[in-house]
Amino acid sequence: MWGGTVRARGRGVEAGWKGCGEGDDGEEGVSVYDEGFWNGTALHLATELNGRGALPAIFFHYDRTGCNALATAMYTQLVDAEQAFRATDTTYKSKLRDYEKWVAGAKDREREKSRRAKQKKTDEDVVDDDDDAHAPPNPDDPDARFSFVGEKCGYTLTDLKRDCEAVRKYMGGQEVLVEVFLVGGSYLTATEQALQRGIGVHHAGCNRRYLQLVEMLFRRRFLNVIIATGTLALGINMPCKTVVFVGDSVFLTALGYRQASGRAGRRGFDQLGTVVFHGCPLTKVNRLILSRLPDITGHFPMTTTLVLRLLQLILETNQSPQTLKAVEGLLGQPFLYLGGKQFKDQVGHHLRFSIEYLRREGLIDATGRPVDMAGCVSHLYYTEPANFAFAALFRAGIFNNICANLDTQRDETMKALLHILCHLFGRRPRLRHHVADTPTPAHVLLKPLPQEAVKVLRDHDARILTIYRTYIRTFVSQHGDKLGDDNELPLSGIKAVHDGGVENDEGVIVAKLRETALPYVARSAFVAVSGVADDFKTTKDLVSSVRRGVFLEASAIPSMSDLIAGPNDPPPVLDAYLLNFFTHGQVSALIRDNGLRRGDIWFMLDAFHHVLLTLKTSLEVWLKQLDGEEVDGDGDDVPEEDAEEGGDSDVNVGGGGERPEVMARTRNVDDATWRVYRAFVMLQTQFEEKFVKMWA
Repeated sequence: MWGGTVRARGRGVEAGWKGCGEGDDGEEGVSVYDEGFWNGTALHLATELNGRGALPAIFFHYDRTGCNALATAMYTQLVDAEQAFRATDTTYKSKLRDYEKWVAGAKDREREKSRRAKQKKTDEDVVDDDDDAHAPPNPDDPDARFSFVGEKCGYTLTDLKRDCEAVRKYMGGQEVLVEVFLVGGSYLTATEQALQRGIGVHHAGCNRRYLQLVEMLFRRRFLNVIIATGTLALGINMPCKTVVFVGDSVFLTALGYRQASGRAGRRGFDQLGTVVFHGCPLTKVNRLILSRLPDITGHFPMTTTLVLRLLQLILETNQSPQTLKAVEGLLGQPFLYLGGKQFKDQVGHHLRFSIEYLRREGLIDATGRPVDMAGCVSHLYYTEPANFAFAALFRAGIFNNICANLDTQRDETMKALLHILCHLFGRRPRLRHHVADTPTPAHVLLKPLPQEAVKVLRDHDARILTIYRTYIRTFVSQHGDKLGDDNELPLSGIKAVHDGGVENDEGVIVAKLRETALPYVARSAFVAVSGVADDFKTTKDLVSSVRRGVFLEASAIPSMSDLIAGPNDPPPVLDAYLLNFFTHGQVSALIRDNGLRRGDIWFMLDAFHHVLLTLKTSLEVWLKQLDGEEVDGDGDDVPEEDAEEGGDSDVNVGGGGERPEVMARTRNVDDATWRVYRAFVMLQTQFEEKFVKMWA
């Protein structure tokens, strides 16, 4: 499959980096840990693996942009080598003349075909008219000596072109296969040609149909080189002979290394698999190979949103015995116990006070039936506690005030509404070294929340603290005998054991201290020594200083402390990347001004886009419920986005957001609430228009 020309080019690439030593810069000032080294020598590495019979191979690169650049470099070097070879190859020039002669005679062959069709008498007289079957090879097709396509795979370039065309038809004629490789900000129209040379790219930023095609071609051994992120490390049956780790990354962990390297060596085909580290520090390699696998333990905290969703499940099934049994079984699972089996009793108390919180916040009624904004909160379960913060702000009328001038000041209303949502669902801390050199014109730093919103969230946080502080005190009072003595130092784990001295022989000072000591139940004894009792100031104080034997996680409490700063603390410095995108609609501005990685932008915008869709649909369900209309599933028709394909939504985004589709107004909806709903529909439509325009 490979000729000496490409091998010589591979050695030439190697010679170009000969001066590069480990940890040192070469003659041209390029380090072996630099991306330029990886891209420049990847073709040589693949060539050597092919010469040793170590293909197919998966190149793991834990950066999507890096995967694209690596594939582009390999493809470009193959094309350049092939063109240089053909410029001096007499055989290629002869094939080119034969092919051009055959193409020029197409009209003569067509006339001959028509003449024979008129003269035929029976089906047996029909001559094979498949003109393409007798066509000479197209000299413009990739030369097998400059390709990683597998031999004897039973899959041809004609089949590949047919499958690529099917993908394009599925996407409505869009050139989705062309938009995979990025070079300097412009797309390189060579993805299908890269597949023809046996090189594929596989990461979450690619179209789903393209990924399915790549997986199929790799399993059929048509592709022998795949460049992927961690998407191929787990869950997909794509074994290979060799696994190559390109560069270093924080995502390359001991567990990830074991998962990815397990792809090397095909069961039933290979006795051994090969693992290659390309541009990875030797210290990191040693640590990955020798490190012990981390302990994998179940962790499924009982969050307040989980309790709400369980109540919704019971309601939607009319309290069927099967559902009640399933919920009871879920709450009895060991992996749900907060910290282990010894905390089984605490699950019941946590469930009890979570229901109390939902009841006080008006999300369930006295019978446990979800009401009001419960549908919106449950569908945004993955954003907790931001979902509860949104419900609190909505009930407090914050959004009514923002949308009061919607008809006269539409743009200002949209930005003010988006500003609140950025603090709830689009929080990204601004790196300190990016703050000083922030350009003034761009939306880079997110302004603090309005004071009225901060007050609502602080009052809400105070109610949360009161409920869970009572929960801990009640649990300790009822189960204190099972918790044991609180006599272990929190950091060192050393137990403070009583020496058994005479207790009655106390001095006056010790007696006075006992008399004036502050009573405490839930607080750790070693914290209480400082003169504090059970008057916890914040939820973080409650979690960090609760007594031994009580397992309490901050993630299980819907606290607002992560969304707002303390009364005496400065507000956090957050990035306004969503406002920047909504204002300018330019990806380049997000990279330049907000410091986002190109590979992360689509996911971050898509996550917020899905939040807007969920809010819009949940508000529609809630408005219908206000009018007494029955809604099946309590809002289960919230649209799910096709992350790979950017599926169409139910809103017409072609009108610049001027005429978005809204539901018919119900009778029992007041003007203020209707304006809020219209504002959310407009915001979702305008954001989707920019999002689809940039990424469709």
